[in-house]
Formats: sequence, C-alpha cells, structure tokens
Amino acid sequence: MRSPQKPASAAVRVEGLKKGQPYEIAYRAAIPKPDPGFKNPPGGFGGEYGDRLGDIDERAWAAAELYKTTGNSKYHEYYLKFGVLNFGWVNFEHVQRLAAWAYVTTNYPTKADLHRQARKMFIAGGKGLIDRAKAFAYRQSVRPGGQSTRAHPPLGWGMAGTGNEYPLGLMRAYYLTGDRIFLDWALTNWDAQLGNNALSRSYITGLGFNRVKRPLHKPSLALGVDGPIPGLHILGPSATIAFARSINHNSYPENKFYPDTRKFIDEPLPNISEPSIDRMAAVAMSLAPFLTSQGIQQSP
Repeated sequence: MRSPQKPASAAVRVEGLKKGQPYEIAYRAAIPKPDPGFKNPPGGFGGEYGDRLGDIDERAWAAAELYKTTGNSKYHEYYLKFGVLNFGWVNFEHVQRLAAWAYVTTNYPTKADLHRQARKMFIAGGKGLIDRAKAFAYRQSVRPGGQSTRAHPPLGWGMAGTGNEYPLGLMRAYYLTGDRIFLDWALTNWDAQLGNNALSRSYITGLGFNRVKRPLHKPSLALGVDGPIPGLHILGPSATIAFARSINHNSYPENKFYPDTRKFIDEPLPNISEPSIDRMAAVAMSLAPFLTSQGIQQSP
C-alpha cells in the first residue's frame, strides 16, 4: 500500500509557478474592494489607526512596485487610476509617497506629466529639509510646528532625535538630481542621531558611551539581557506628545520653560523610547546607499 504523499511546501509551490504568475497573484490581492480597515482580534491593543482613505494608497503602492518590477502595462494603468501626489503626513497611514517614489524611479515608460510632478515634489521636499536644518542650532531638519505652540521648536514624536525621515528625503533628492548638497545635508542630519544633540546622547542602542540603554523594546526585555539589542533606532525627546505630558510634567523643572530638546527619559515607558518597524525601515533605506559596493547610486 502506497503511503500518502506529503503536501508540497510553500517554497516548492512558488517554484512551480509560471513566469509572471507571482506578480499576478499579488495584483489580484490589490484589486479594489470595500475595506473596513484593520481591526484587532479580541483582546488586542493598539494598531487601529484610523485611515480615512482606506487601503487605496496601499494598493497604489503595490501597483507601482509591480510595474517597476515587471513593466506590465496593466499595473501601470492601475497606478494611474489610484496613485495621487497627496503624500499626507504620517507615512505608516498614508503611503502615496512610497507609491510615487516607486513610480518616479522605474526604468519603464511613465506618464510624463505625472513623473515630472512627482520628481519636482521630491526635489522640493529635499530643499525644504535643507532650509529647516539651516535654521536649527543642531543642523537638523526638525519639522516646524507640532502639537504644542509653546514648544521651541515644537517637538512631537521624538523629532530632536530622529535620524531617519530627514536623511531619507535628502537622499531621494540627491538620487534624482546628483546634487551633492543633498548628500552633505543627509549626513549632517545623521549627526544629531549619533550625539550632536542637546543631551550629547547616542540614540542608537549599543553605539557610543552615552547611549540609550532602556528603550521600550519587548523582545529585548523578554531576553532578560543587561542591555537592549544593539542597532535599534530611538527617536529621542517627545516634548509635546499627548501621552508623555504627564511624565514630562513630573520629570522636569518648570515644564513650560525647560528646553524641549532635553525632554527625553531613558526608561521603558510610553515616552517615545520605543523603536518601531516603519522608522527602522527608513533608517535602513537612508543608510543603505553608503553600505553597498555600488555606493550612493543605489535608489534609497
């Protein structure tokens, strides 16, 4: 009697697909349909960030990446239908910026006016980051404005320690133009992450003498090690973010006048010392061009 055959593994099934079929499967997953938004399973917490646009922007990003990879005009038409140049302000919620970047860096034909507008927006964004860095004492592209008009400059989600979004935007402008000024300011922005800040602190775990040692990182806590896993990117001060106000109020003298750039607590509390995946991805992308044999010609 023959023994029953074992089911093929996922790897074997993928290898058996015809050329182009994996892309078609991905495309089918990107077909627009009603989307109620992400919901946690029973007992889950966090993650249900409201997205008024649903997942149309995620589908546009998927289509742009599929077109950049394959050149299939079907994916191009899908992106033209759903891709827009409204980049939003929170990358993990609104990913049209990522969709536009995939579109503007493809080697396949693009719609000329849309390509030109997207390229112009990325370059203008880089120039704006330079202007902001020139205006800040630590030469970092800290975003003006914020959640509190009393902050100077207003610092929300760890903006005085972040070393990801700013260099990445500057590296994109450099990639599109070849103008070295964007490259120089991208590296200058990284200085704040590595210690050129109001606390002279390294916001990379495991790097530097005066470094962050107690971030909110559950995998490290679960390991029971003396220090966190090295190489984690920590955002830094969170002077004006809502859930940190009570902590800040009890931790600093005269919260209204104490320098916002110094309001960082190295404790595993929800006080913006938590590394997140989307921020770590931006760190990797902004550093990757410097760590490859091809150098900075690689698209960030």
